[in-house]
Amino acid sequence: MLAMDAADQVIAVQCKHTTRGRKVGSGVLYQINGTAAPVYEAGAAIIVTNGSFTRDAVTWGALHGIRLIDREALARWSAEADHLYQVVELRPPL
Repeated sequence: MLAMDAADQVIAVQCKHTTRGRKVGSGVLYQINGTAAPVYEAGAAIIVTNGSFTRDAVTWGALHGIRLIDREALARWSAEADHLYQVVELRPPL
């Protein structure tokens, strides 16, 4: 899915539903990293899951600037009604 922020920056978002106990691995991050900027000219890439991420996925995502939203971050976002920029620590558009 593609989104636009207030400054018309493209944000690539991929959502992954997992079954209980399953984790999203690095392969998903490779996919979004290979398409977000080169294909869609996105300034940011975010992966959202109702589960969690493998340790390798978290490490690889941090190295390549891919923001990850796991079950805990979704719960905080819902409870605190934070803006997406706060949840994934992106700079809001000026």
